[in-house]
Amino acid sequence: MSLSIPRLPLRAVACLVLGFQTSVSLCHAQLQPAMAQPSANNGVEEPAPVVWEISAAPEAKPALAYSFWPDRSELVSGNTMVPIQRSLVLLLDKSNRKELNQQMSNQWDGWFESSLDQLPKEEIRKYLDEHQSLLSELHRAEFLRDSYYDLGLESMRGLEVITFLLPEIQNMRELSRLLVLETRLALAEDRIDDAIKSIRVNLRLADSAGASGGLIICRLVGMAIANMSLEQVRSTMTHADSPNLYWAIASIPESIMDMQDALEYESTILSRVFPSISNIPAEEIADSAWTDRIVQAASDFGKLNGSSTVPTPEMQIAAGLLVIANADSSRRKLLSNEWNADRVAAMSPAEAVVRAGAISIRRIQDDFGKWARLPRAVRMQTIERLEAMMQSEQFNNGDFLVEDIGRLLGSQLLPATAAALRAELRSEQTIARLATVEAIRDYAAIHGALPKSLQDVTHLPPWNDPVALGPFGYEFISDTEAVFTSVPATPSAPDSKVILRLRK
Repeated sequence: MSLSIPRLPLRAVACLVLGFQTSVSLCHAQLQPAMAQPSANNGVEEPAPVVWEISAAPEAKPALAYSFWPDRSELVSGNTMVPIQRSLVLLLDKSNRKELNQQMSNQWDGWFESSLDQLPKEEIRKYLDEHQSLLSELHRAEFLRDSYYDLGLESMRGLEVITFLLPEIQNMRELSRLLVLETRLALAEDRIDDAIKSIRVNLRLADSAGASGGLIICRLVGMAIANMSLEQVRSTMTHADSPNLYWAIASIPESIMDMQDALEYESTILSRVFPSISNIPAEEIADSAWTDRIVQAASDFGKLNGSSTVPTPEMQIAAGLLVIANADSSRRKLLSNEWNADRVAAMSPAEAVVRAGAISIRRIQDDFGKWARLPRAVRMQTIERLEAMMQSEQFNNGDFLVEDIGRLLGSQLLPATAAALRAELRSEQTIARLATVEAIRDYAAIHGALPKSLQDVTHLPPWNDPVALGPFGYEFISDTEAVFTSVPATPSAPDSKVILRLRK
């Protein structure tokens, strides 16, 4: 005889077991759907399109005269992380940190937002001179062959996987901002070659940050640095004296954007963080030991949220309620996975819940991890499917908040795979956009005007928009003006529409 529990208390039970704010928010959202109001975006004017003033510029001669990545023949033995770590030590030195924070709060934003002709060049030059030792270390990384930073993540298990801190990776953003400032000063002083060199160092920093640790957060920091660097590529391209950088852009390696290794690692995060649910012993264990495994999982969730790290009586009660709430559905899951009916009937409720949770963890991890194994071009097309899966019954059953403990854990801790793929796609699209504009600048140098269509641009081939999986949008207005458009990689992409104006 099974205990019938009303639908509403089951949601409360799930929230109680987690003791986790995200789950409380999820419960609240499900219990009060009538309170949800549609966002009021109607009547909001679209932002004015971005204007890029460009000069005609023929293909560089020799073609590889400029590059944003060192040629293999230029590389020397060494690990980029050594000078980068030294630059981080200098960044966090007490005197440097105080000066950096003061400068950031007082003038930093203005230095980045001002147009190049309004930069206080003397002031910025003085500031960069004060950080010359730091910048020199970063520049030492430009030609080093390897980027290796072994954090031992593969051997980590339990909460250490989640609570492991990476402050050095986050602080690489500040190193990048110094390089951006160095680039902007060079452009303001018409030192194009120096600007290209600073961009190149920044892209090496982006690659090193992304390769550190093999985590999605490392890749996201790396792509954030790469995007700052690519914005400086745009600033260089739109400088009146800029050479054509088509082949320099083509030199940027795809590895800077590639999420594959990080996605593969983090798709296994549930089994790494919650071995008490995912790693089932081969030998028989006592009924109380199965309940202890559920209590341990709840305790680990509590630690992640800053709660007690020691199992409490409340956790014991919550674990018991979770077992009662999910025992029947867990048995059904085991039967649907071809477990012997007599064996399932003989299980204690706690054992059934843990074993069903282990099945769900494996299936959820497989569903996420499989996308990382696809070729990159195909992987980009799976974003909508991943987002739909997060809204499916797999994570939000129509009758209960969760159907088993594996789904409960998975709904909270799986990596934001779709968001990571969108970030990857956005960076790839930015590079393709910049290369296509350089192809247009080459056309203008040959023909003295902007092309009437991208199909007319043949000497340096335009790149396809990786979001649209086809050509970028292009509308000819006049010999000196055209509208260049792309499908937004993210809903808030600010540069999906760009006005190209050719200087005369």
